[in-house]
Amino acid sequence: MHDVQDGKTAVREKTSLRGMAVVRGGAVAAKKSVSLLSSIYRYAIKEGLAETNPCQHVELPADGKRTRFLSVEEYAALGSILQRKDFQALHHTASQAILVLTITGCRRNEILSLRRDEVDVAGRCLRLSQTKTGAQIRSCGNAALDVLQEQLASHSSEWTFLSSTTDGALINIRKPMSKLCEMAELEGVTPHTLRHSYATVAHELGYSELTIAGLLGHSLGTVTSRYAHHVDHVLADAADKAANMIWDRMRGTEMVALTDGAAAPR
Repeated sequence: MHDVQDGKTAVREKTSLRGMAVVRGGAVAAKKSVSLLSSIYRYAIKEGLAETNPCQHVELPADGKRTRFLSVEEYAALGSILQRKDFQALHHTASQAILVLTITGCRRNEILSLRRDEVDVAGRCLRLSQTKTGAQIRSCGNAALDVLQEQLASHSSEWTFLSSTTDGALINIRKPMSKLCEMAELEGVTPHTLRHSYATVAHELGYSELTIAGLLGHSLGTVTSRYAHHVDHVLADAADKAANMIWDRMRGTEMVALTDGAAAPR
């Protein structure tokens, strides 16, 4: 790990007539290498091919990433563009997906691949069949549920957010996200930034780390943490308050319709 971090494994060599392999190493590569090896050992232990994981207690290097989250003013800038008719005319489905990402804190693929039967309005949650840590029940605020219901009412597909070019789900929002940030004059904002910002808002509201972990769907190792993944009044109310605060920041002081003839989320 230290050799990779220090660049001792760096190499630049031709792989074909025109191909070139460039391995630079560094902290990020070192961290990913150990994490990958650890995953391999966990699988080996599960299959009875190994007894211990030599990566388990390795202290990984910091990867140097900035902790980016949206300020109140940046939320307002983001919301103003998402509600503009010219942006929605070009990127309607993507704008709705980005809005849901913003007010749920979900991972990008959890929303883009969201199925109709995974939206549980009565239960105030998303019943996700596949996430980074397996199937999960994720509490969802009413503001997000309003947008999801509006989206589902517009078509009969099994997918919540439809691709404009295929019969399947929307698979990429990179270009709409880039255009949104350009128009809102925001830098360094990604779907993960929206997720981190959601967690920051939940923290501002005074919720515990355990509750925030439950809202985000983090996998925790303690017995107590299992209860953070159950839909209960604490998590449902926390999701609702976080979504409402974010939506208030995005809309400023006025309630603006997200689409013609459709009310904005409450």
